[in-house]
Amino acid sequence: MRLTPLKHLFPDVSESGDRLIYFVKSRSGDGEWRVDKERRHGMGECECPASQKGGNHECFHIKRVNAFMACQRAQQIMLATLKNS
Repeated sequence: MRLTPLKHLFPDVSESGDRLIYFVKSRSGDGEWRVDKERRHGMGECECPASQKGGNHECFHIKRVNAFMACQRAQQIMLATLKNS
């Protein structure tokens, strides 16, 4: 089974190298926003104005990181299953 690399599935999301810190490119194309998944008990916190104004609700950037993380975990499980079979 060949899995599509996450960087192709989520070209707008990148890992920072720090634990649970991600960067999501702005949809308007003018920069990126930092998402810290350690904040808010794992729900994540984003620095974008929409998130800050709305009481740090689950903004587009947090949703993208959540989708990235879910796909990353699913791919890890699929690879482990293939390795053990």
